[in-house]
Amino acid sequence: MLTSAHFCLLLFLATRIIYGQASCSCKQPDSDHFADGVNLIYYNCTSVTLTTITYPITAPQDILNVLDPNKRTIFYIFGFLQTPTTNYIVNITTALCYEDTDNVVLLDWSKYSMDIFYGLTFETAEGVGSLFAQSLQLLKDNNFNTSTIYIIGHSLGAHIAGLAGKCTNFTIPRITGLDPANRLWYPTGCYLAPTDASWVDVIHTDMGVWGTPASMGTAEYYANTGHRLQPNCPTFSLLPEGIAEVVLCPHELSNVIYAESKYYPDKYVAVSCHSADSFLSGGCKNNTKTGVGYAASNDLYSQGKISCILRTLLLFKMLTSAHLYFLLFFATRIMYSQALCSCDQPDSDFANGVNFIYYKCNNETPATMTYPITAPQDILTVLDPNKRTIFFVFGFLQTPTDSNVEIMITALCHGNTDNVVLLDWSKYSQNRNYAFVFANAEKVGSLFARSLQLLKDGGLDTTKIYIIGHSLGAHISGLAGKCNNFTIPRITGLDPANPVFYPIGCYLKSKDASWVDIIHTDMGVWGTPTSMGTAAYYANTGTGLQPDCLQANLSVRELVFCSHQMSVVIYAESKYEPDKYVAVSCPSYLSFMLNLCNNNAKTGVGYAASNVTRTYYFTT
Repeated sequence: MLTSAHFCLLLFLATRIIYGQASCSCKQPDSDHFADGVNLIYYNCTSVTLTTITYPITAPQDILNVLDPNKRTIFYIFGFLQTPTTNYIVNITTALCYEDTDNVVLLDWSKYSMDIFYGLTFETAEGVGSLFAQSLQLLKDNNFNTSTIYIIGHSLGAHIAGLAGKCTNFTIPRITGLDPANRLWYPTGCYLAPTDASWVDVIHTDMGVWGTPASMGTAEYYANTGHRLQPNCPTFSLLPEGIAEVVLCPHELSNVIYAESKYYPDKYVAVSCHSADSFLSGGCKNNTKTGVGYAASNDLYSQGKISCILRTLLLFKMLTSAHLYFLLFFATRIMYSQALCSCDQPDSDFANGVNFIYYKCNNETPATMTYPITAPQDILTVLDPNKRTIFFVFGFLQTPTDSNVEIMITALCHGNTDNVVLLDWSKYSQNRNYAFVFANAEKVGSLFARSLQLLKDGGLDTTKIYIIGHSLGAHISGLAGKCNNFTIPRITGLDPANPVFYPIGCYLKSKDASWVDIIHTDMGVWGTPTSMGTAAYYANTGTGLQPDCLQANLSVRELVFCSHQMSVVIYAESKYEPDKYVAVSCPSYLSFMLNLCNNNAKTGVGYAASNVTRTYYFTT
């Protein structure tokens, strides 16, 4: 069970995350070149075409020559994968310029925001936040009136805005967070907090998915309960561009609501209410009301922190049955891995460089032998027909020489009990564009399935095949089961990759082998939040942060991936020490923690697992 020390650490870390103080630093980036390309863009709102002037963030003083000192200055900060020319950003800057009521300045950090690897983008965003704070300090030192500052940040931009409040020696009057980015994507960072400005108002439109599920402001505005599905957004599409709209629209809707509040201040009226249920039932209709976004008022907040709920065009409960049908259909297709499954073989050029690596598991040199995936038959000359053959498939950004992969291979070779083969698809796994990697992973899965068929035709005993896949490798493994005319005996998914990163792909499912067992260690972040196997094993609730990661002396980046990679470590340890982990059949983690399942069936984990079904919990 979790020790009290573990529990205290978890509570402490959770509290720090919620209030955005886990690892906040106001230190300026070390590199002299980091700030190059990070700029403040001033919008000339009097021009028909909204002409702009750009100022370097490290020397912003000249912007004071164009700012009207009699107006408020709005600094807008966009989020992950956005640029000044993104449609949503053009729309909101145009709205902010409407009627030329404010000075409008954009913080352009697109040099870093466009990196597809979120972990790197988040780290650089914190550096950008520190630069932004320093820039505001320089403006103040040059007689800029800080009481006229107003910062608006969308998604990850909201957390950058928070650093401006944390890292200056004056108080920001107001920060608005437009659906601040979900902290679960990078759980130990520095986040927007209620104390970052005199008034911090937050508009929630996609809580728990791209947007934070947590309260971060002195005033919280929940559009149509604050969750997807938002009635203004499409709920289903078969077209690639339409699917992107379905996935991102609820998160981006916070921008739209704010922009509309500038054009039409009375369009949205929010009601102070303690819950969505009370709002939807009409229980708060006589409570205090306020505008939203640009039209919001700070008059109410002397009463303390409040929550307001608003409706846009429709309430969530008013979605038509057709909308709900399509949504359920779409979600079901994702959950059961049938959205876009194809067993078609890619062209021959694609397969070049995708190989099987056989490990001798002894002290011979060289220790490995490589076989092309399109002509794998020669591997049969080295496989021991009396042993089971384990195929291991690694995940996104990994290679055969990664420490996590080497930990697994070394463990599988321990005792020389099995034939050990690695599917090396590092030719494609190393690209940081996840959508590109995922699309190619599906092709690799089809190649893998075809290769196993060739081995069967060459005499391999398919009853001795066992496939283990980590992260995205688990979904590649699933294709080996979908695309063959024989049944794979067992597939183990080690924290299979979260479908939310590419929601319409082909995923591991329980029917891909006779027995599909899953070890969950980072559910809902890098690992899937859904059940995908005939047996599910949850390590310490199955979610991050895993206690072993809290004890280790890790960098922030290592900590981000640690829980996801713990599934590999747990499996490896189960090979060395089969009795180390004992999982108990239990309907929930709470029942497990309360010792209500002590008399239920028990089983080993990983290499030591037996062919069981249902849900199991264990501690590390």
